[in-house]
Amino acid sequence: LGLRGAIGLLASRAAVPAYGGAQLVVASQFGPLRPELAIGIYGAADDDHQYRRLDIPISIGQLWNLTGSEVPVYLALQFDATYASRALPGYVPGPSTEEAWLLGGGGGIGIDLPASDSTRLLADLRLGATTRVAGSPPLRIPQPNGDPAEAIGMQFRMLLSLTLLWNVVD
Repeated sequence: LGLRGAIGLLASRAAVPAYGGAQLVVASQFGPLRPELAIGIYGAADDDHQYRRLDIPISIGQLWNLTGSEVPVYLALQFDATYASRALPGYVPGPSTEEAWLLGGGGGIGIDLPASDSTRLLADLRLGATTRVAGSPPLRIPQPNGDPAEAIGMQFRMLLSLTLLWNVVD
């Protein structure tokens, strides 16, 4: 059982806001493999608070111990399903909220630090991408050089994360 905190960036054609949040992680060690299931809450906001979004990501993934040492380096792979909700700030004529389901995946590399006999601290850099698969009609953000872009559409993310895992059963 564990808790993950992450900060980073979310990038799409519409905006590049800061992105961060926390997840509850269920993981178990099977030799060099550690499957994990995670659910959490993340938020995105840009500098002028014109792009604000709330995400609920659910992920299933796998960590592979690459080195077999006491402080192993690991490779992380995951599949994501994310519910995203966005509301435009202030009054605007017409629709001002948007909801969407996103599917995607990602990967990363990290280090597994033993904190005690029953706890571990995982530190990693994860890169991923998701795309919109369902939801309400998309809101579009005007772009200086081209057509308006979907506020919640195809996106790329880069996250630095720390995960604290502890054994609840020996």
